Amino acid sequence: MQISHSGTAPTPNLFRSQAWLDAWRHGWGELLDDSIPKKHQPINYFSCGKLSAYSYDSKFLDLFRIRTIYPEGKTSKLIPAIRNEYFQFPFDPVDCDSNWDEFWSTLDAKGWDRVIFDDILKGSVDHLCLLDQAAKRGLFVLNRGEDPLFGIDTAAQDFTGYLKGLSTSSRIKLYNKRSKLRSMGVVAINNMCQEPDGFFRLLNDFHAVRWGKRCFSPNNQKMINLLLDNSSDKNLGIDCSVMSIDNTPVSAVFDLHYGNRIYNLQMGYNESLSKGISLGALHLGYQIEAAFNNPVVDYYDLMAGCGKHCSYKESFSDTRGEFVNLVVFKRKWMPVAHRLKDHLREFGERLRVYSVKQ
Repeated sequence: MQISHSGTAPTPNLFRSQAWLDAWRHGWGELLDDSIPKKHQPINYFSCGKLSAYSYDSKFLDLFRIRTIYPEGKTSKLIPAIRNEYFQFPFDPVDCDSNWDEFWSTLDAKGWDRVIFDDILKGSVDHLCLLDQAAKRGLFVLNRGEDPLFGIDTAAQDFTGYLKGLSTSSRIKLYNKRSKLRSMGVVAINNMCQEPDGFFRLLNDFHAVRWGKRCFSPNNQKMINLLLDNSSDKNLGIDCSVMSIDNTPVSAVFDLHYGNRIYNLQMGYNESLSKGISLGALHLGYQIEAAFNNPVVDYYDLMAGCGKHCSYKESFSDTRGEFVNLVVFKRKWMPVAHRLKDHLREFGERLRVYSVKQ
């Protein structure tokens, strides 16, 4: 399959929507005081003009204090929230010098040392304008790495054309094995959005067997529940999809429909019933087909990340992009020190592995 590359972030954007950020704030904000390690000062929430953010202080290399800033909604060591992809500024980054001035002046007043900008779409307006702003203001940017993301353009062709573009092995896993699935019993797919507790219990159980842990931590589950219960955003659609065989649930997929895009947030399935088929891939195939058949959907977003044993997202995608993970520093020596810290960590890990082998 010919993979096209995307440099355009979704509009509207689920992860920067008021519905998502409100759920994040209420899901984590009330619990922060109990979860902050003693070596950190309390988290400080503040507004940088149109962009809200939070900061905390920590020791760098156990030598000196640094103040780190994160945009609201982003995950950190202190707030291990659901990954917040597709970061965008809440203003036009090209023509809003006054918003940029207010943003940086607020950070100066807060005594900042570094700002973390994870998961910015590479080549997007937000990415390029941030680099330009840093250069204009004499700031220093460190690229901490890039993560691939995958998806399916459901507006460019129909489902049949999409299947033809897949490799033979991918098409078998995603679609052709449906006949074998139906031979196991009556197959049904239902949206359990009216029974969220039962759905997430099922999803967490599947996830725990495969990964050894729950799909969502208690705080993140609270955040998701708030998003589903309290959102008045008409752009948001919820699909708690469960695939059953003879009324027995065998697979669960959690999709959120926002704007013209469906985000595939989580999935899990009963591995013990995989008799020469991939229940997760087949369920995903049904979800993708439904997206093709929905006239208001133009993209099924598999997002960043990978599978346990293979990169199934890449195999099933016809579009890909890259997220860049940037750190903006106020002082020139800090990126060098940051790299030194990374190298020391890598050296320590290699030394640990070598010691175990000996």
